Amino acid sequence: MTSVLWRRCDQPGQEACRILQTAHGWEMRGTVVMSEGAQPGALTYRATFDAGWRALGCEMSGWQGAREIALSLGRDGQGRWRRDGVPLAEGAELPDLDLGFSPCTNLSTIRRLGLTVGATRVLDALWLDIDDWQVKPLRQSYHRSGALSYVYGSPDHGFSAELELDDTGMLRRYGSLWEAVDI
Repeated sequence: MTSVLWRRCDQPGQEACRILQTAHGWEMRGTVVMSEGAQPGALTYRATFDAGWRALGCEMSGWQGAREIALSLGRDGQGRWRRDGVPLAEGAELPDLDLGFSPCTNLSTIRRLGLTVGATRVLDALWLDIDDWQVKPLRQSYHRSGALSYVYGSPDHGFSAELELDDTGMLRRYGSLWEAVDI
């Protein structure tokens, strides 16, 4: 097990996350306290992955402002994504999950890809967009720029960030948005 406390750098917020190896793969559990669009909120999540870091599912609950949030993502018997039991029209086959409110799932994609220094991979991930709380495909790129660093990009949004890991493989910095707190 490994754990981290991240601090949001561009607005109020923190996240506590722990990563556990399970009998069937990996699990990420966390709680995020944030302020998005001047609306305070708190979310608790549990995301599961197979042994190769392919996303299997995610449960989350919490609130943002007056909005209650309860969401379940999981794969059916054919490996297709479902939201609250309903098949997704888009992104049903994607191996990666991106929780738009947290840096944790970038780490799962990094671990799944296993890029060598200098290598780049462009892919689509199943993304939870917290602007509308919808789940949709998101084009992403990962470039391993150093032994413990990556450049993450979301080309359709014109966004990129340097991701820095520590020697245990935990995410220490996510561009100018998140940083690990030394405790």
